[in-house]
Amino acid sequence: MVERECESCGAGFPIREVDAARGRGKFCSRACQAKGQSRRIDCSCEQCGAEFSLNAAAVARGEGRYCSKRCYGDSKIVARPDRGSGSIPKSKRQRAKYWGVDYEPYSRQAIFERDNFVCGLCFGIIDSALEYPHDMSASIDHIVPMSLGGSNIPDNVQAAHLVCNRSKNNRESDQLQQHERVELLKLFSAFANA
Repeated sequence: MVERECESCGAGFPIREVDAARGRGKFCSRACQAKGQSRRIDCSCEQCGAEFSLNAAAVARGEGRYCSKRCYGDSKIVARPDRGSGSIPKSKRQRAKYWGVDYEPYSRQAIFERDNFVCGLCFGIIDSALEYPHDMSASIDHIVPMSLGGSNIPDNVQAAHLVCNRSKNNRESDQLQQHERVELLKLFSAFANA
């Protein structure tokens, strides 16, 4: 048996050497354990730096590194423009972090209305009634793709038909050749007449 000091009240109490070696026996009684585990500890978020408090038991379990689920999720995304291992996240904010580019929130509807439902690639009218995955449905196109360093901000996005956006792939809008624009216009005309 060894003598140990209670973490809550400071009183000494005997404990087996095996339990002491395993990190057990921090409190002299259940009352001290409840009191000690309910005390709050100030923590700092590893992701955003925000200050928050957590109970001692949670900190002892290794929690208390992040202030929210959002910060925890963000911590799992590593900016890797070289497209290392892992899949590209789906949310706009997380994709921007993945590629290491600026992010500013925007709504798809606001972009479509700003561009008057006109495709920025083929300049055809986008039918707002069509839904994904229809080829002529509305989609958001990054003028300079995030994979090439383009920001995920309203000034770098435009409305586009889904098929036009897919055919552009990850090139800048001005890299589309004239014959590709003509092909997109023909495709748009075929869908419009159908």
